[in-house]
Amino acid sequence: MTWCSSQKRRLELLTDRLNVFLAMEQYMGGAAQRLAPLYRCVNRPVDFQFADWLMLFSLTLQYRPELIVEVGRGCGNSTCVFLEAASELSCPVVSVDRRSWRWRRTAKKVLSLRGRDWLCRGTIVSKNFLATDPQALIPEGTGRTLFFWDAHGRDLATFIIRRIFPRLRVRSHLIIVHDITDLLLGLNPRHFQQGPFNSGFDELFPLYELWQAENTAVRSPARDIAGVEKEDPNRVDRLAGSLPVFCRPLLGPTGHWVYFQLSPSLTMGPDTDAPVQNHSGTFGLAIKRFLKRFQVRR
Repeated sequence: MTWCSSQKRRLELLTDRLNVFLAMEQYMGGAAQRLAPLYRCVNRPVDFQFADWLMLFSLTLQYRPELIVEVGRGCGNSTCVFLEAASELSCPVVSVDRRSWRWRRTAKKVLSLRGRDWLCRGTIVSKNFLATDPQALIPEGTGRTLFFWDAHGRDLATFIIRRIFPRLRVRSHLIIVHDITDLLLGLNPRHFQQGPFNSGFDELFPLYELWQAENTAVRSPARDIAGVEKEDPNRVDRLAGSLPVFCRPLLGPTGHWVYFQLSPSLTMGPDTDAPVQNHSGTFGLAIKRFLKRFQVRR
């Protein structure tokens, strides 16, 4: 498969259409009532505030994926968001995490609330993501794929960038990375900072170098909301006022994630699984710099 300019343009237009604020305006009606019982089942606001649930749920419905892949499940905040969205979109959800005990506790509560059919929409995998087969994870012929990254470690980051990203490049996709904060939020930087982003985890380094090398348009809830607020502050106030009291303000302790799409490969087939240096010199250079950075730190 070779990507033509019209296919590249379709991806660009898709990126232009995605916007967290606009998604919330369009899809949030009734979402709070649907999600609040699930939010109480998970009961882990330190990982994901309820406003994050609304933002992620709305963005997922706006993108309308055919497959959702989640790396890092924890107690199941994002898992429940995706399963609820999948019940409307009729798409499968694959969730991979090394640990299962925290999700099992949540699943018992959710089972009585939503039923077995709702839970069975997801394939819950308890294993090290490094042991997964990228071709099995994103099968041949898969269309729009939403990839949610919420697990940490430099080995995992290298695996995702080298083995998963090339498979996403050749199909319509949306990548969401949790635990990266846009400095537009006005919070103090944490451990690592690169450009306008900071994070408590070191996968920010190779990601930012990749974004720089490919001039990737990286978006965040803060950036989307700030863009609307600049044009019409009252519009943001109206949306924030419609939220349940316990998930206000719209931003602050929330919105610590970014989303983006990769540039499509011009030569790869949809299921080629070659080393990263065969796809892009700058892409391979970002990985080498990342590994070199940690060789120095040891």
